[in-house]
Parts: sequence; structure tokens; C-alpha cells
Amino acid sequence: MPDHEEIAAEATKRLTKKQRGFRQDPYRPVYHITAPYGWMNDPNGLIHYRGEYHLFYQLNPDDPAGGIKHWGHLKSRDLAHWEHLPVALAPSEPYDAAGCWSGTAVAHHGKLYLFYTGVAGDPPVQSVNVAVSSDGIHFEKHPSNPVVPAPPPDGSLDCRDPKVWLHNGVWYMLLGTAQKGRGKLALYRSLDLLHWTYMGIALESDGNQGAMWECPDFFHLGGKDVVLLSPIGVAGEVQGSPVAVTGQMDYTAGRFIPERWQILDWGPSFYAPQTWWDGQRRRILMGWMEKWGAPMPSQQHGWAGAMTIPRVMDLLPDGTIVLQPAPAVSGLRYQHCRWVGLQVDPDTHGYLPELRGDALEIIATFDLAGCTASRFGLKLRCSLDGREETVVAYDRNTGRLEVDRSRSGAGDGGTYGGVLKLGRRDRLQIRLFLDRSSLEVFGDHGRINITQRIYPSPDSLGTDLFAEGGSVRLIHLDAWRLGSAFPEE
Repeated sequence: MPDHEEIAAEATKRLTKKQRGFRQDPYRPVYHITAPYGWMNDPNGLIHYRGEYHLFYQLNPDDPAGGIKHWGHLKSRDLAHWEHLPVALAPSEPYDAAGCWSGTAVAHHGKLYLFYTGVAGDPPVQSVNVAVSSDGIHFEKHPSNPVVPAPPPDGSLDCRDPKVWLHNGVWYMLLGTAQKGRGKLALYRSLDLLHWTYMGIALESDGNQGAMWECPDFFHLGGKDVVLLSPIGVAGEVQGSPVAVTGQMDYTAGRFIPERWQILDWGPSFYAPQTWWDGQRRRILMGWMEKWGAPMPSQQHGWAGAMTIPRVMDLLPDGTIVLQPAPAVSGLRYQHCRWVGLQVDPDTHGYLPELRGDALEIIATFDLAGCTASRFGLKLRCSLDGREETVVAYDRNTGRLEVDRSRSGAGDGGTYGGVLKLGRRDRLQIRLFLDRSSLEVFGDHGRINITQRIYPSPDSLGTDLFAEGGSVRLIHLDAWRLGSAFPEE
């Protein structure tokens, strides 16, 4: 019977053989991470290891519609340019025969440890397992697996996505689970990464915060402990939106004491975010840029799913978590354009005739002091006949920054966004990253973020400004074309 390394190598060969060209696909992002072929979802095992950034991810190398999961693998030296590596984990054992699901990575004594969810059986049992590598590329599953063979008594059969970290010489692990319609995080501890003791439920829903919690992350930021989680079963506009919970972990009692809950992104195409420290002690976040159950037109081209650009996470003095594009992304810029002091009037268009493209970064700053418009912003991926456009708008009456993709081509429509509290500020900055089939919007320096997938026609390339109900002055707008994250392809 083939061992794990042979099975993973065969998966890599299939993936390479099926790989399709990035350049010819109208939906394939230029500078966002995608799998060479097949299905991609949750980011896993984000770690800065031996001077390089490693990103693992959920992968089916054979089918863009999902199915049995492996761990794909990439690395980067600068968080902007990436290199595909061989498949890191593949189903090979009785405890993971139905898939190697999400988890985390830690470095210990020079080796890289991957903790992942193994799925097997009928009904499926989810267990925690570990694979170890000396070179960060080839992984051997540990003979002690499963290291957590079954869910705790306070959880359910849905018990997965281990997050592991070290605190005061002791290893800790969080697992996402549920019971009686309430999401929970189960806490474990270990002295050797192999033998784990259940400590209890560290945090749970009050009944309104999701029926199941997935993909937990845990770290210390700005004097606070932070938990990230992706809830299932939340109603309304925030359905499926990942949450950051700031507070303090009581390691003696095994409880996380929450102080503030905050939605991380107000778009429909952002899930399972994970973070890691970079070489400069910044907390970097990446998320899966897709939505479960949504149409995915890219599947017709042999792939599905992408990652967001890397985002720097900061905790402001008022307790607000902000996410801003990592500075490294600026290394992809070329062909800069700038506009200064434009007055944007209602029922007019054609302000940016030279700005056409599908892989752009735009930073636009608007004057609020003299603004008479009730609604204003930018239009992207506009067709010449006016039938297609994606609208990024700020509504002064409601305070909402939102994206309207009702005329964005194939895929879902709808308008998504959230209230942006500007206070006494007299200007608004909107920064956005457009990449063929994706749009990431950062409002007021990352106080609100909106991530979307859009699927316009390849020739819908126009960009414009607009105002409704009055005028607004554009203080300045800078735009760049962005180059490939995979320069070797």
C-alpha cells in the first residue's frame, strides 16, 4: 500500500498535469492566490518559517466542485510573490480517508508541525492529527495519530479546525464545535504536542452568535487576546461573516473572557480567516475569498476559490480592529495615474476615461466638508453600453459604505456593506483592489472592509466616478495596475 508521501506526490502530479493557464482565463485573478487547478477553500497553517511565509490551504486537486480535501501549499519571501509547492497532506490513513480538513501549523525544535482535522467513517468522525516535516515541504504523519480521537462531552460530532499555540511553556489548542444549537470553542492543553488534556469550553454562543463555530484562531494583539471564528447559522445581513472577539484568556480556568465582538468583513465573499506573525512582528491575515453555496462561474474553467490579499491587523486605542492591505502588495504596482481636484456632479460621467483595466489598485479621497451629494463613489468594470458595472458607494444619509453588484455580470447580485462611523472627519478615503473576478474595498483606512466576487464580461473595463442628489469634490485619486503574484507563470 502506498505511503503518505507517495500519495501526496501523485496528487501533485495530477495537479500539475491539469493546471490551466492564468493568462487566458477571464476570471482567473492576476495577483490573488488561486490553486493551479481544482477546488480551494480555507487557508491553513499560516506560518513564518525559516525566513519564508508558508500558506497551506484546503484543496481538491481533481475537481473544482469540492470533494475530498488535501492540503495545498505555497510559500513567499515578501507576501506579494508566491510559489506553488508540492501537496503537503493527502488522505492516506483510516482516520483521514474522507479528507484532511483545516488546521494550523507550529514550529518546534526546528521542525514544522501541521495539526489538521481527519475525517472518516459513517457517520463521519472528525479527529485531530499531526504531520511533521524537517524541511517544511515533505510531511510524515505521526504514529500517535489521532492525537484527539473524538469530540469532547461538551461538543458534537462537528468538532474540527485545531488552532495550536504556545503560552508559558505549555501548548494549547482550540477546536470549533457546537451543542444544542450554540457554537463553542473547546480548549485543550499539552506538554509535548502529542498528548492532549481537555480543559473545557473556553467560549460559547449566547444563542445569537451562531449554531456552529468553525476555523478558530487565537493570538495576542495590542495588549488583548483575540479570538477569530467563523460562525454558521447567524441570520440576516451578517450571515457567515467572520468575527473577532477581543478579551483575555484565563489559562487557569480555561475560559476566554470576551470584551468586544466585531465583524471583520461586511462582504459575502470572506470566510475562515487565519493569521500569522510576519518577520516584523505584524499580525497578517488572509481569508478565503468565496461563499459557500454561491454560484461559482469559474468552475466552468476548472477551478474555484481564491485568497484575499494579505491584510495587516491592528487594534486601535478605542478597541476597534482595523484591517489594511499589507505594504508588500505595493510591490506589485506599475503604471501609476493620478487625478486631483475633480468636481463630480449628478447625471454626468466620463471622469476617468484613461483608467481601464481588470487588475487595479485605486485610492480615492473625497471631500465631505463641502459635499451636497446624498450618495457618491466609484463605478468599476463598466461596459461601453452601460449594462455592466460594479458600484462602490457611500450613502451620507445612512452612513453606509456598500458595494452593489446587481449588474456585475454572472454570479450572485445584491448589495452588501456596513455603517462607517466617520465622526468629525471631513474626508473619506476609499481604497480598493480589483482583480478580474474579485473586489476588496477598504473604507477609512480599514475601519470597514467589503470583499466580493464579481464575474463581469472580459471587455467591461471602464472606471468612473459618480454623485447623486448633489455634488462631491474628489480631492485626489491614485491608481496603479498590479502585476502577477506568480511571475514564473
